[in-house]
Amino acid sequence: MRVTFRVLIAVLIITAAFASGRWAYAQAPQRLPPATLPSPTIISGADVGFRVDPMWTERQGKVSGRWVVRINGEWVEPAGVPMPRSLSSR
Repeated sequence: MRVTFRVLIAVLIITAAFASGRWAYAQAPQRLPPATLPSPTIISGADVGFRVDPMWTERQGKVSGRWVVRINGEWVEPAGVPMPRSLSSR
């Protein structure tokens, strides 16, 4: 009786460890292969350009996008520079 009880306890511990390991693995974010997106259209000069948003290319006849600069051959969106504004009571 003692041997079967010990075997039963060992099986329960192993099962609980396996189940908790599988549960923890399922909670972790899985790595997905990188999506192959088409390269964005950039209207550019030498080092300054305008990246056209592909979803909004024809929005009421206007093109929307973001300004970009070329750094080491890669187009990067510059961070906005805060500008001081005058205070007015209007």
